[in-house]
Amino acid sequence: PLPAWLLPFLPVAVSVVLEVLALLVLLVALGVQNELKASGVLFYCWFLIIRIIFSLAGAYFIAVLGVFIRDLRQLMPVLMTVLLFISPILYPPEVIPEQFLFFYDWNLLAQLVQGYREALLEGVMNWGRFSALFVISIICLTLAIWLFRSLMPRARYVL
Repeated sequence: PLPAWLLPFLPVAVSVVLEVLALLVLLVALGVQNELKASGVLFYCWFLIIRIIFSLAGAYFIAVLGVFIRDLRQLMPVLMTVLLFISPILYPPEVIPEQFLFFYDWNLLAQLVQGYREALLEGVMNWGRFSALFVISIICLTLAIWLFRSLMPRARYVL
């Protein structure tokens, strides 16, 4: 049988494949416009590693809590939509009113998106942003794995 700890890797692997395909389209578009910066692709890879770590943390967290909280599966699309709109994915951070910039500064997804933008579009690496996100992502993954290991033995009794 497949070990339970491997199951959260599947959605993360699928998301990485989809992101790489989208990245290839973006790189072609940037190349056509003569905006492609080779250093930006390298810097992007560092932020991709952070995204994978955050995704794994979320996958482990949701995998184990989904067993105990049955309605979590129905809540996820709503939560993902809210996350999309509170993060500057659909809009540039420059349009955020000054009184709301505090929320932007503390939004981890917003910081990750900004790191992606700086790397791919400007070819620069913000090492302070990267370091902070890396440390937080490792802490999140550690906590998620701990929670997964703690609750999985009880999951068979709930199922």
